[in-house]
Amino acid sequence: MTSSHTVDEARLSIMLNDLRLPTIKTLWPQFAEQADRAHRRITRHLAQAHLPPGKTMDSFDAVPMISKAQVEELRLATADRLANCIALCCVVAWRVSWLTMLSREAPVANPAAVFTDDERHPLEHATPDRKRMATHDLEFYVKAVARLGGYLDRASDPPPGTTVIWRGLAQLADLVEGARIVGR
Repeated sequence: MTSSHTVDEARLSIMLNDLRLPTIKTLWPQFAEQADRAHRRITRHLAQAHLPPGKTMDSFDAVPMISKAQVEELRLATADRLANCIALCCVVAWRVSWLTMLSREAPVANPAAVFTDDERHPLEHATPDRKRMATHDLEFYVKAVARLGGYLDRASDPPPGTTVIWRGLAQLADLVEGARIVGR
């Protein structure tokens, strides 16, 4: 494996821990091996195709009736690929819905049950000064995630919904990865 795979392995391990997916964490090396075999097969087919140098999917114009979007859509054409995509989307949707409902039903719960230390630290620093004085309970961190996703957190606003929490979790993942890269 190359050094880029090593970096990806470390990030993947962290993400799978955060998503609480221990089975996928143990099985991903098999998935990676399958992907490597597929990559070698595709590389071999490309070499046998004798395409002109520099020819890519972006510059492919031999069959104008098929759009690039249609080709991208075919990536999920097999049942296995679609099942994998749906499974991952279900896990992410479950975590977002669970976090939304948990913050409404148990706002004073311990945030360590939901967020890691690496996630709580950037959320505390991303919170405006006037809001930092609040108790650092689950509601504090969920609202911090929601603010990253565009939630305005005005006094008259309803509790954050799944959309802003989903967007905020995506931003939080970027913040955590950035903090990890710079060594915090």
